[in-house]
Amino acid sequence: GGAGTAANQLNHPTEIYLSKSEASIYIADRYNNRVQKWFLNGSTGVTVAGSSTGLVGQTPSLMNEAYAIALNEDESLLYVSDTNNRRIQRY
Repeated sequence: GGAGTAANQLNHPTEIYLSKSEASIYIADRYNNRVQKWFLNGSTGVTVAGSSTGLVGQTPSLMNEAYAIALNEDESLLYVSDTNNRRIQRY
């Protein structure tokens, strides 16, 4: 559907993480300032970190260009490189 902020769109995805515990992938959606989780055969993603509307910010719940992601061994913690805020966020 092209670049955008809707749940079925991304804007400059930079990294993915393939879940080992469920049929899903996590996507760092850089210019939408969020991390989206997509389930196998899903037609939309779910925002699991950052703004679902692409809002940029410096508060703990907002980001400024989500760039890289990692999850811990049991996938209970998500780490996000919040590039322009110069920090790593843990969710």
